Amino acid sequence: MTHITKERMMTRSDTTSLRLEKTTLIRLADTTREIRCDAGSLWITLDDDPRDIVLEPGQHFLRDGCTGTIVYALEPSRLTLHHAATTARCARRVQRPALRPRALAIE
Repeated sequence: MTHITKERMMTRSDTTSLRLEKTTLIRLADTTREIRCDAGSLWITLDDDPRDIVLEPGQHFLRDGCTGTIVYALEPSRLTLHHAATTARCARRVQRPALRPRALAIE
């Protein structure tokens, strides 16, 4: 059974601390800017980014922009998420089909 425990952080209202069991997968909100591994090991993958990021205790990763982000616990882990002060949502990129030139009929 997948289990996530949210802990209350008394120091900052824009910070969230989570405990993840091994193999737990979470998708981060657009407002999350920093991911810090406090214990365990985390694998991070970003939409449209070929990199695989692995964080060990004491390491952190700064997100730039609003790229979709998945965090996976490689082992029981604890992480802290720092959120941007703004609540503005990121615009999602819409993939549109390429335009094809039309043949003009000349009479």
